[in-house]
Amino acid sequence: MDEPNGTDGAPQDVTAVVDRIEDGLHAVLLVGPDEVELVVDATLLPEGTGEGDWLRVGFVRDPALTAERRDAIERRLERIRRTRKGGRFD
Repeated sequence: MDEPNGTDGAPQDVTAVVDRIEDGLHAVLLVGPDEVELVVDATLLPEGTGEGDWLRVGFVRDPALTAERRDAIERRLERIRRTRKGGRFD
């Protein structure tokens, strides 16, 4: 199941192994067949997960959240543009 998302947009799982947990706060995962290192908040892991455990990690696009965040960024930029005439955001 280590294939990218299909054209239908359905989420696909990727495997990851917990390489280590640092300071009890951060987990270092080795993700996918190339074992790309990914550091995540350890509280995001399922309860009881420890070093050497294998996980299935999925990514799901959230169009509503994307639109919400883009709108918030645009509002901030507009405030900056109004208060900093002649700046680099003009």
